[in-house]
Amino acid sequence: MKNPKSETINTKQYLITKILNFKQVLGFDIRILNLFKISILGFSICSVLFFPVSATTLSDFNYPPFYLNIGSRPQAMGNAFAGQSNDQNSSFYNPGGLPWSKGVMVFGKSLPNNIAAAQAYPTGFGATYGIAIVQTSIQSIEAAASTKRADVSNSMLILSASSKIAALPILNMIPDSQNIGIGANLKYIFGETLMVSGEFDKTGSGIEMDLGGMYKFLPWASVGLSALNILPQSSAIGAIRWNTGEIDGAGTIINTGISAKLVGDARSPIYVEGNEATINIDSRSQRGTLGTSSIGLEWGFRGFLFLRAGLAELGSSNDTSSLGLGMRAFGWGLDLSSFVGRFANSRIVSLSIIYDPEEWIFEKKTEKTEEKTIEIKDPAIISFPSDEAETYDDRIKIAGNAKPGVEVKINNQPAFIETNGNFEAQLPLNPGKNLILIDIKYGNTISKISKKVLRKAKIVISEEKKLEEALKKAATADEQAKIKKDIKLVLERKRKVEALATLGVVEVVPDSEFKLEALVTRGELSSWLVKAAGLPLPRVTAPIFIDVPETHPYAPYIKVSVQYGLMAAIGDKFMPDAAVSKTEAEEIFKKFGAIR
Repeated sequence: MKNPKSETINTKQYLITKILNFKQVLGFDIRILNLFKISILGFSICSVLFFPVSATTLSDFNYPPFYLNIGSRPQAMGNAFAGQSNDQNSSFYNPGGLPWSKGVMVFGKSLPNNIAAAQAYPTGFGATYGIAIVQTSIQSIEAAASTKRADVSNSMLILSASSKIAALPILNMIPDSQNIGIGANLKYIFGETLMVSGEFDKTGSGIEMDLGGMYKFLPWASVGLSALNILPQSSAIGAIRWNTGEIDGAGTIINTGISAKLVGDARSPIYVEGNEATINIDSRSQRGTLGTSSIGLEWGFRGFLFLRAGLAELGSSNDTSSLGLGMRAFGWGLDLSSFVGRFANSRIVSLSIIYDPEEWIFEKKTEKTEEKTIEIKDPAIISFPSDEAETYDDRIKIAGNAKPGVEVKINNQPAFIETNGNFEAQLPLNPGKNLILIDIKYGNTISKISKKVLRKAKIVISEEKKLEEALKKAATADEQAKIKKDIKLVLERKRKVEALATLGVVEVVPDSEFKLEALVTRGELSSWLVKAAGLPLPRVTAPIFIDVPETHPYAPYIKVSVQYGLMAAIGDKFMPDAAVSKTEAEEIFKKFGAIR
């Protein structure tokens, strides 16, 4: 007689194994798609902005007053930097990123006529000040409507001020204020020269201003908005005043950008030890046009070597590619880029030298003898937990021993150290992966230790308990050996259930037994598939099928699984309480693999 159970999947461990295999290769988090929605919103805002500007002498050559193209790192990424601005180049792209910047940069291209130097100095109270000096020169620019050519050079001073809004009165009440920065640039051209073929040379000067903002809304993602040249045009500000009496006005430019470190530490969507990968997308709008967009990529290895690439001016006839290389070591850095400039017909190579120490502090020298820092071996030892620890508990003990004079912080909270050097703390754990950061400070030396702890979902397997009872009653050695073999097999299946329960794919009711040999319903399987794939749940306001009202607990999962073609209705019903047949399950998992 045909076994009726052969037509249904009556072991949940079979489907759990299938889902776990697919879940392990699904490294892409659906939340990352939301980042592109944010960037599209920024592009849409740019498309409706209008900033009128009158025709000027420089406009005849399509050369914008107060033009800047500085910094080998952003140049290598197609100048897509408004959303990432986190170094000295922030002064040129988005002053809202200066609160996360420090150090000095020296830049050069087509030497000796194109050089720049910039410094970002944090005060220690959430504010950062910057200063930059720029000397640029561009030769033989063609006029838009004639055969004339021009050489343009200028000398510019940029003064910057920025702050995290957490350091500002009233604004510090805004949620997440520690991750929001605002800043402004004051730009002063103290020497602009325009040399046009067949005409007398002109010299001039002028003042302009930039505003910028940055929001790090996730540990691995940020958005930025900068408005360049915002002052209204007049004879004194917002324009270049020539010695001939003419005024050259600058049109306002709006940059929106988004930056996402998709690969990085444990806080990034994808964790790859020693590696990081960041993608930047920028949009630029000026004079009422949609403008152009840029995209940049940066890959880093061990914090030492960085490879960069970008595409600039997308959406125009002048889109160009760029490449670059960067190195960082002992507070020093070197950036190289190769790109096609806006007014060049060939590739340009630029170089930036960076000095970015761990601490950027200026102190007045005194006549006192400098104290020497004494280094000690193993200032603190963490005895518990071990690396890659796993636990079922909702809390974990952090314990160790520190030598005299050593300070210990656990997740940025000071640890109490007893007179014998022992310290201990209890930390709450979230379900899934937890990262514990331990800072050990002795004198001016700070070392960091990270511990990864996995809080596993606690599962009680019904079959395991039955086998343990049977083992106690086993009368012969052969019978005991067979039961122990069955227990080992159940424990392997239990680990798979725990893995999916920890990830939130399989729901387990606390203090209840989970039966591996239980039937799996179509509704239950739809929830497992949608959670494993990380698909977003829609709002259900109307019945999906005759037997699936909008109030059904599996309604959102059933709707998504049907939309993606993972599961199908049976006539005009879904039959959420029906058991899944083996043939049906095989077809479902073929489709599930196709949406990876």
